[in-house]
Amino acid sequence: MDESKKFLKQSDVKPRLSFKDGKERIVKLLNDKIDTITDESGKKIEGIKYLVEHDGELKTFFTSSISLISKLSELEPETEVSIKMNRKKGEQGYRSFYEVVSVVAVETEFIPDNEIPVIDETWNGIKEDSEQ
Repeated sequence: MDESKKFLKQSDVKPRLSFKDGKERIVKLLNDKIDTITDESGKKIEGIKYLVEHDGELKTFFTSSISLISKLSELEPETEVSIKMNRKKGEQGYRSFYEVVSVVAVETEFIPDNEIPVIDETWNGIKEDSEQ
């Protein structure tokens, strides 16, 4: 299937990312644009197409969810977020909603064991002793 891969690369087609399985996806937001898709019944749906980085690969996803678009519109490009789609049964059937959480990278510094400072084992002026 090398020719298929070559065609997709030459056509600049990015893999699509789906949230329908309910799994959390951590993505870096790169770009967005207004787009239109046609559903299975032929109805045109307007929404937003996002370009993201997921697992080191450029991918796209489309949504018409006003809730998700509203949450993502508040974020800057290059922001890493966790997105998870949940489903809830209501009076009118199942409804989807999204959890969006900003992922904050925390830089940690490695300190070798022999460089970790020793903490004074006294408390309130009294030395702790496990034998007392």
